[in-house]
Amino acid sequence: MRMLASRRRQAGFSFIEILVVMGIIAVLAGLGVVVVQIWIKRGPQVQTDDVLRRVKALSDAWKGKHGMYPPVLLKDIHLAAGSVGTPIKHTSNGENEGIEALYQALYWPSVGTDAEFNEERDLANSDDDRLAAAATSRGVELREIVDGWGNPLIYFVNTAYVQADRDPPTYISRTQGAVQPKPWKEEAGGFVNPNGFQVFSMGEDGMPNTEDDRKGW
Repeated sequence: MRMLASRRRQAGFSFIEILVVMGIIAVLAGLGVVVVQIWIKRGPQVQTDDVLRRVKALSDAWKGKHGMYPPVLLKDIHLAAGSVGTPIKHTSNGENEGIEALYQALYWPSVGTDAEFNEERDLANSDDDRLAAAATSRGVELREIVDGWGNPLIYFVNTAYVQADRDPPTYISRTQGAVQPKPWKEEAGGFVNPNGFQVFSMGEDGMPNTEDDRKGW
């Protein structure tokens, strides 16, 4: 009987063993929380860098086909694409037009850039504007390509740098409302990427031309 009781005690867990297991579980749970917090912080950045990379590649492909980068005004796409397709007569409401024009240009008839964006993750219509008639397969809604925080990407082409610096366009930030971004400049005063284009995210703070902007050039 004494041997049987001894074996039963040996088959169970001691109080110290239980505390050790609980400690390990607590450590693992803590690590899990840290990983989730890191992903919450890094997730939008990773998503933004991915969409910027794709936009840059597609814009370079557009230039390879037409000899210039997509324009920043909707009305200019028709001529920039070699007078292919139906001109856009109704321009935007003056908000987000640069990135709206880029998005329309990527799907312009016969352009063939193979642009693919996730409808829910990569696209939005923060200013709720529409075209009078569809000019591309994208329909009449004037959507923008957005970053991981849901703000429209900012797009400038080199031929419009000076005008945009003098008279900044209006973009809609989810947290800041109407903002007026400018093309980025070097410390010496010249424009960044003077022979190409600038596409960038306003970053987590939703303000353009600040330190947390994520750039795609």
